[in-house]
Amino acid sequence: MVRKSFSADGSCVAYTIAEITGVPYYELMHRIPEKACEMNQNFFTQFLLELFRSSETENTAFEIIFHSTPVTNQTYAAQVRMYFVIRKLGQNPDDLVSYIEKPVCHHKE
Repeated sequence: MVRKSFSADGSCVAYTIAEITGVPYYELMHRIPEKACEMNQNFFTQFLLELFRSSETENTAFEIIFHSTPVTNQTYAAQVRMYFVIRKLGQNPDDLVSYIEKPVCHHKE
């Protein structure tokens, strides 16, 4: 779902937030941790380059947010959740919504 907010001067920001619910365990990429790390870095670089190539870079922000919540009686002291955020600033709300929906739908496939 794309949300919109308006400023006093009539500008609009449209944004969407999607939770990243899974990241492959490194051993699924390669049994050698260094090679798996390299493969993961290559994947992430390609992902960011694709976003950059398929987008208008002005007034657009792509973010990954990490949210940590303390937990007890677990292996780790916190539960970490990741979110992917796309924001776009402009004057025409319909154009902004259309722009944001395009990469979200494209990368869901």
